[in-house]
Amino acid sequence: MKQTVKNRLYHNFKKGLKLIIKILVRLPGKSLVIMIIAKLLDVLIRFGIDIRILGKYLQKFTSIKLVEELNPMIKVQTKRGELLFSCPGYLPFWRSQTLLTKEPETIEWIDNFDDNSVLWDIGANIGIYSLYAGLNESTQIFAFEPASFNYNILNENIRNNSFDNRIHALNIAFCDQQGINHLYISDSKAGSAHHSFGEPRDELGKSFREIFCQAVIGFKIDDFITEMGIDFPNYLKIDVDGIEHIILAGAEQTLKDNRVKSILVELDAGRKELYANTVDFIKYCGFKLDKRVLYPRSRNIDCEIYNNIFYRY
Repeated sequence: MKQTVKNRLYHNFKKGLKLIIKILVRLPGKSLVIMIIAKLLDVLIRFGIDIRILGKYLQKFTSIKLVEELNPMIKVQTKRGELLFSCPGYLPFWRSQTLLTKEPETIEWIDNFDDNSVLWDIGANIGIYSLYAGLNESTQIFAFEPASFNYNILNENIRNNSFDNRIHALNIAFCDQQGINHLYISDSKAGSAHHSFGEPRDELGKSFREIFCQAVIGFKIDDFITEMGIDFPNYLKIDVDGIEHIILAGAEQTLKDNRVKSILVELDAGRKELYANTVDFIKYCGFKLDKRVLYPRSRNIDCEIYNNIFYRY
């Protein structure tokens, strides 16, 4: 008797649920959450699955589906055209929204590239400047990003903009010697920065406590070009939060080659001796410092970090 009543109640529950689903899926302006849940329940009922036994599994599965669907695509309009950015978190969203305003000197630098040029974007993060450069169809871009979580979004952005024929993402690090080492991760959020390859030191030269060590292959730029036969860079952008001088030391032969027309590198002028030595080294390789712009910090740090733009004599 009890079982019969229970079955009748469940049968009535299913009928009522079907009616609710029909209403939900037809609601104008319905939210994505409601739509996904309604569709999911509809599928379960159609296949005769007793949703009473799903419990926590249904909750987890629904949450996973929501995470998959709630990865907004942000459109950014530029004078060169429209770009699409995958924004699975606040930092990618912030980076996409500040593309044209955070470092206007970088945008101007890219705008002045010669046609049919090659850009190396070292420390590309999620690729905002690589994507902007890619709006010129004649430009080939190699975007180097060692952090796995940023590398994933970088490739999503390349795919979403159909730029896989002009932007080539590589999950490696550059340094002054070849070998396997660790990328010391300071924050694993999507779009985060301030990580360090080789040792846990930030852009100010201070040690930090990493939350994770990711194994990464490191190369000298000079050796990488020789061994891999990669397109030679005409423009170099280097922003790696602290080891720019080490990367440059492994690129002496490359920098002395006249095919490199310009370098944009972020350096901390507060580390006076290191800054002077790095600038002198770049000048020794045949460049003059054309402009330096104080970098607007996203964190409250007392520092003198500049974007330095060099051009060949």
